[in-house]
Amino acid sequence: MIALTILKAFVIDMSTLTGVWRALSFMGLGIVLVAIGWLYQRILFRRQAPPAVTQTSA
Repeated sequence: MIALTILKAFVIDMSTLTGVWRALSFMGLGIVLVAIGWLYQRILFRRQAPPAVTQTSA
């Protein structure tokens, strides 16, 4: 879904922009993509607390 959205933004939405607006849109899209990657990495590789060691009496 993200790839399709990015493709649509580049092909359809950016084609109507010119000059400064196009440059700002590319920079904004880049910042959003970096933020999505950073959030995805934080969620995916969230450090979990190590499991508690339990001692059993034998």
